[in-house]
Order: sequence, then C-alpha cells, then structure tokens
Amino acid sequence: MFNKVKQWYKYFLRLRKPHFSWQIASVSGGILCGAVLAHFVDIYFFDGYIWLVVGVLLIILSFVIRHYLAVLICVLAGSVIGVFVGANALISQKTYDIYYEKNISFVGKVLEDTSLAQSGESQLKLSNIVVANNKMPGTVWVTTPSKLPIKRGDIVTIEGKFGKGFGNINATVFNANVIWAERPVPGDFALKIRDSFTEHVYRVIPAKEASLGVSYITGQKQLLSDEFENDLRNLGLIHLAVASGFHLTIVVGFCRRFFANTSRYYAVIMSLLLIWGFLLITGFTTSMMRAALVTIISLIAWYYGRVVHPVILLLFVAAITVLINPFVIWGDIGWYLSFASFAGVIIIAPLIEQYFWGDAKKVPALRRIVVATVSAQIATFPIIAFTFAQYSPLALMSNLLILPFVSIAMVLTLFAGLAAFIVPFAANILAYPAYISLRYMTIISDYLVATPWAYKDISVSFFGVLMSYILIVGVTFYLWKRTGYNFNKLDALS
Repeated sequence: MFNKVKQWYKYFLRLRKPHFSWQIASVSGGILCGAVLAHFVDIYFFDGYIWLVVGVLLIILSFVIRHYLAVLICVLAGSVIGVFVGANALISQKTYDIYYEKNISFVGKVLEDTSLAQSGESQLKLSNIVVANNKMPGTVWVTTPSKLPIKRGDIVTIEGKFGKGFGNINATVFNANVIWAERPVPGDFALKIRDSFTEHVYRVIPAKEASLGVSYITGQKQLLSDEFENDLRNLGLIHLAVASGFHLTIVVGFCRRFFANTSRYYAVIMSLLLIWGFLLITGFTTSMMRAALVTIISLIAWYYGRVVHPVILLLFVAAITVLINPFVIWGDIGWYLSFASFAGVIIIAPLIEQYFWGDAKKVPALRRIVVATVSAQIATFPIIAFTFAQYSPLALMSNLLILPFVSIAMVLTLFAGLAAFIVPFAANILAYPAYISLRYMTIISDYLVATPWAYKDISVSFFGVLMSYILIVGVTFYLWKRTGYNFNKLDALS
C-alpha cells in the first residue's frame, strides 16, 4: 500500500507545472471559499495581518514550485486571504452592534440614485457613515418620507432607529427623518450632465418611452413607473433597464470596432475612457464594477492578442469584488445574478453552439441572441425562482423580440437627446426614430404582460437551488467533454 502511494506521489510530481493563469484562478477560487468560511470560524483568530502575510508568501511559494502541487498551495493561499478579509469585515460590522435599536443621528453620503418604494417613501443607500464623530464601515439603507430633492453624492444628516442589515447592507434605518441635506460644490459633474441629458430627452420623447431609453443609456431605473417596472420584471426584461455589462459591452464593442482598423492602442485608450465615463454616469454599482473589470481585462488581453479563459475571468473578477466588499458573497442577490448570467453567456452559450451547430465561422446574429438568452436564463433561473418565487414563461420570447433592438434604441435615444441640445427647433422630428423604436418595445411589453401566462409562481428550496446548479455544472461539463470546445478562442467582448 505504501509503495502504491509512493508511486502516485512520484507521478504527481512529474506532472508539468500549470499555466500561471490557472494559479491565479486557484487563488481567486480560494479567496471566494475563504470569504464564505469566515462565517464559520473564530473571526478574532484571523484578525491579525500575519494571515495576509502568510497568504502572500504561499502565493510566492506556488510560483516557485514547478508541479501541480502549486495549484493546491494557491487554493490554500487564497483561502487564508479570503478568511482574513471576511473576518475583518465581520469584525468591522460589529461596530454597529452598540447602535442597534437606538435612535441615532448620523451623517452619510448618498451612494446611488434615490428610488421610491411602493409606499411612496424615498430609499437611500448611504456610505461614508459618521456616528458621533466615529467613521463607520460599509453602507446603510435608509427609507424616509422626506420629499427633499436628494441626489447621488449629496451629504445628508439622518435621524432614526438603527436596525440589522441585509445582503451587503450593514445597517438599516426605516421611516427616518432627514434633518439636513447638502449638495457639495462643485458636486458631481457627470451627474449634472446626465440629468441635463435626461431632461432634454423627456422634452422630445413621451415619458414612458423616454424613461426606457434613458435607462438603457444611464441606468436610471428609478425613472420607470412602478407599473412599467413590474411589467419588465415579470417578463424577465428588467435587466435591460439597469446599467449592466450588456450595455457596457455594446458601447465598448462599438468603440473598439470603430478604432481597431486605425490602431489597437487608440481603440483600447478610447474604450477605457468610455468605461470610465460610463461608470461616472451610471454610478459605481456592483454590477457595473463587475462589468468594468471584465471589460478592461478582456480589452488588455485583446490588445496583446490573447484571450482569457472564461472560468479564469469569472473567478478573478469575483475574487476582486469580494476583496473590495466581502458582504456581496454573503447575500447580495444582484452579485450572484450578475455572475450567473455572465457565466451562462460566455460558458454555456458557446458549448450549446458547438454541440448543435459545430464550429461555424459565422454565427447568425439571431441564433447567437437566442442561445445567449437561453443560456443566461438557465444560469439564473434557480436564483430567481428561489429569491422571487416566480418565473416568466414568456421571458425568452420577450427578450428575443426586444433584445436585438436595444443597441439601436440606445444610439437613437442618444441622438435624440443631443438633438434637443443642439437643434431644439427640429429635435421633435429628429427624435421620432428613437420614439418609434422605444414605442415598439413598450407595445410588445404591454401586450405580453397582459397575457394570462406572462408569469407564474414557483417555490424552490435552497436544496433545490443547490441540486439545480449541480445539474447545470454536470451538463456543462458533459458538453465540454463531448465537443472539446476551446474556450481560449472566445472573446468576451465579441
């Protein structure tokens, strides 16, 4: 028995060293696992920075070792770093404990655009929290009946009772009083441009269509009426009305194609500037940060003539977001949906294409949209069913009818808004194509949501979600083995 183990060990040592990108993926996977494990360990034991040093030293060691043992060391290194980061986040969370169930006055900065709850209260997400001259970590969710025109970037003084947080929110304050609201000078310049553009679009396009067109470009979902927003959600279209990787890919993909024939360098520089501008306009939300990281990495790889394996890309970007904010992996549904949808598009979709149609050089646009849409829905269905207890049988149809025209609507809406700026006397005529494209979408959504099978209730347990993803991963692995598909030829921006 001992000799057999010794033979296997020698065989293991003879295996060639994995590519360093897979070591990065292993570290990233370890970070994700470690962050989850932080909830089940003694967090104060992992409080010291010595654990971060240990993790870094293990990573360095993994690049010295020249066999597959390096992968195991990378996973261990990432796990140590993940536990350290998660433990420190949980320790910082405990600073809120002394304030729970107490009426507190505090100051915070509005992190995202305000929205309205169905009750009519304003909903604020605050960062840079200061309580009694003490800086607090994380974010606080506030609802208030105040009608003050509070915008992203404003500094507000809030009074109310602190409660437990949820997801990536550290604390909540419901029915709060807004004592003071102040707008910094000169303020958020990008926000002013966005709001001015939005105002001009509303001048030349009716409100319902204008809200949809502006949401495509700026991600202002709060402009949609409650009824229209619910209709889009019930049809599985709400992802189109928020700033996401889909919209960023459209913008960057167009820019890259426009400059690629002139210079790859200019294409990358202009694309990076567009990404930065898009983030300033839409805000640094979780989904946009993920989309920006994926796009930047893909751009750099494209510039050097390389392609990043989608599994490595997903793990690396997920690990970066968790290092920035470990709370996302502990309950941010948007974070999970964002990565699940992206995994469906860049992993499941090409495997389905290869399995059914082979390695075609040119893929019809409609077929690509169908396969990508189906793949994203497969990857996100368990989470949606578990979280929202419903699904839309018409989601595929609604996406197929609307998705192909989103890029056109974005361009035409942008043109309409600029026309309202530059030639206001002719803007109504120039904005008509944008109105037609957006009106088509609202008519389709109104018609489909009125059907009795627009959405159905469903009940899925956590165990059901787990088994669903085991099945999805199993089928995905089977398709990969059966087709022998080479993911290293896939461009995430294509």
